[in-house]
Amino acid sequence: MLAPERLVGLHFFNPLPHQPLLEIILPSGQVPEGNRHPCCGFAARIGTIPLLLRDTPAHLVHRLTLTYILQGISFLQQGMPLKAIDRAGRSFGMPSGPLELADGIGLDECCRLAEAMEKAYRIRIPVLLYDLVRQGRLGEKSGQGFYRYRRGTRLKPDPEQGQQWEGDEKSLQEKLVNEMLEEASICLEEGIC
Repeated sequence: MLAPERLVGLHFFNPLPHQPLLEIILPSGQVPEGNRHPCCGFAARIGTIPLLLRDTPAHLVHRLTLTYILQGISFLQQGMPLKAIDRAGRSFGMPSGPLELADGIGLDECCRLAEAMEKAYRIRIPVLLYDLVRQGRLGEKSGQGFYRYRRGTRLKPDPEQGQQWEGDEKSLQEKLVNEMLEEASICLEEGIC
């Protein structure tokens, strides 16, 4: 007998030793209640941190991460220097800037996730993301995205990427992070986790 109400999704992050979060996506109709689910015990046994979620497009972490990435791409599309955008994210305390992160995930994967979010949440996808994917600039895996790579190592940026920016880094940080915080607030209001 099939029991779809017992099916859960497990979303591991990569690399697992450095990213111990485990999103546990509950079946449709089930609401996350603390850590009261058999999968939470499983998560603890394998050394991960469980996060119970309702089933939604892009889940929680990708939804927040993509918000950060798309905001960074929008800034680049508006003419802000690439290095300033990534530096603002890192100096705020993020492990990497939004454009570095996009290159690591893969711009095609970012585009796929963004399209799923666009349908569900009516977000706007920067045209620049589509342009880069059409050009085959997929990030690290293709050797070029926002940055250039050789054998998995990022090369020195092109001269135009090194241009100085006279803007307020604190203001840029706030814009990058506030967008993500607003999305997190919406997720809480929707009861996703």
